[in-house]
Amino acid sequence: MGDGIMTNLEKAVLVIGGGIGGLGAALATAEAGQKTVVFEQAPQFGEIGAGIQMGPNAMAVLDRFGLADEITKYAVFPKRLVLKDVYTARELSFLDRCSCWC
Repeated sequence: MGDGIMTNLEKAVLVIGGGIGGLGAALATAEAGQKTVVFEQAPQFGEIGAGIQMGPNAMAVLDRFGLADEITKYAVFPKRLVLKDVYTARELSFLDRCSCWC
């Protein structure tokens, strides 16, 4: 490869996309000691859409990266999770909020 940015990227892990998956992959490779570069087409990071729901496994990974406390500052924790049948709207199950959610 030539000079400049291409030479600097020869030994880097390139991550395409700065969404939650891309940034998670970038954090993991950087944590493993690899030079990591994230390519994102959006001009800046910001809120897109109404938000995301993340389960316990996703939060465990973010906690491993040292991000859980910061995310908890902005997160909304539901008082109750209700699962309903998609066709009849009949309640199938529910889970009340416990102290372990936040």
